[in-house]
Amino acid sequence: SSALHGRDHEASLLRSAYKRIQLGRVATGIVGKEETKGVEILTVPEKGGNKATSQEVVLISGRSGTGKSHLVRLLGAEIQASGNTLFAEGKFDVIRRAEPLAAINTALDRSCELILSLDGSKLAAIRSAVRDAVGFECSVLEYAIPTFSELLGAQQKMKDTIPGNSTVINENPTKIQHQLIILITRFVRAVCTHIPFVLFADDLQWADTTSLKLLRALVTDQENSGLLLIGCYRDDEVSEISHP
Repeated sequence: SSALHGRDHEASLLRSAYKRIQLGRVATGIVGKEETKGVEILTVPEKGGNKATSQEVVLISGRSGTGKSHLVRLLGAEIQASGNTLFAEGKFDVIRRAEPLAAINTALDRSCELILSLDGSKLAAIRSAVRDAVGFECSVLEYAIPTFSELLGAQQKMKDTIPGNSTVINENPTKIQHQLIILITRFVRAVCTHIPFVLFADDLQWADTTSLKLLRALVTDQENSGLLLIGCYRDDEVSEISHP
């Protein structure tokens, strides 16, 4: 397609990765890393080398304006049209780099909106799984992800009566970030139990340290085989230190 600016091969690799995540598989024959024309497909095998439950990460590199993000968004449009997989994007910004997890939280907020649009039985199953996964620590996620409260539903309002449920904003920021990494990992795992999830992290070269820690936690979560992380970054603006 001319809209892909000569990136048809990369588009094919992306679609293949997407299909594998739908089927609960990972790429065969890839040991650690495969790289081709600006696309890296990384596998994160389970301890012991069990590739059956490996995670996949697709990293797309290139200079600004070469069609990286457009390529992924075209796939995202296909995914959204299918209705059987979540696709959400978080775009990092050099100005907002001082706001830990801002881009990821935007993507997760969008994922909550998409989940709320699912049919009743699917929504109920995900809602139940998420409640079980986060328990009464949900206030931390509600603080970071506006639509998360709506996803939980009325039943979880009882959290307000739980003794010791302190106001999140008064907590130590470092402690909150650590909690968020744990809770978001649980949340995504719970969601992926019922529906595959493609998470697109754009402009990774501007990602904050906490976001990189979270992305690492997500792709090394051995209990989740339903997540595909796609990341785009400008290879001419990334350093060895900040490279994901």
